[in-house]
Amino acid sequence: MKLLLPAIVVCAALTLAVVAFRAPERDYVAPTAEELAVLGDCPTQIAGELPEGCVVHSFTVQGMCCRDCTGKIYSKMKSAPGVVQAAVNFDQRQVDVVVPRDADVAALEKALRFDKYTATLLH
Repeated sequence: MKLLLPAIVVCAALTLAVVAFRAPERDYVAPTAEELAVLGDCPTQIAGELPEGCVVHSFTVQGMCCRDCTGKIYSKMKSAPGVVQAAVNFDQRQVDVVVPRDADVAALEKALRFDKYTATLLH
């Protein structure tokens, strides 16, 4: 009876050790303060009139864990070819981009697939 409790503790410790060693390695690294300062704030909605010949495409984005993710996604979208304007809404997990009518939507979706993020075209 005296050995039952220590045996249970040892079994639990071994089980936890096995789980810890078999767990996948983390692939997400939180942004540093310097990276966040560079990213800055981003708009949450498209502002103003649409330029002539442009349309708005909206994407849902999976993988956003905090509001700091919006700056990272906004920066990526602003650097994507053809993007005139972009907005990232954390609460709705949505990205809106203003692009020329003939822009490649698949390329925009691909640009939103980086790090831990994935995107799906809404409309």
